Amino acid sequence: MKNIVDISILTLVRSMVFLLEVLPEAMGKALCRAWIGLFFLIIPRFPKTARRNLSLVFPEKSEKERELIYRKSRLVLADNFYSFSQIPF
Repeated sequence: MKNIVDISILTLVRSMVFLLEVLPEAMGKALCRAWIGLFFLIIPRFPKTARRNLSLVFPEKSEKERELIYRKSRLVLADNFYSFSQIPF
């Protein structure tokens, strides 16, 4: 059973990377941002953990400032995923 799940995930990721290789950069980055948003909606522990970690690391910052850092870090994560997809194999 684990093999089927692993193969399914690998196939999904490879399909995503292929799609990013053929799309123009602006569309690819926008798609990555949508995927990261969807991923964070599907697995809610990641945003909770990120926000909790930000409150531990930046206790002096306001909630609004930490939320801005959180949102920018999601954009960076999406851009990094896009950049990774452009590395030739």
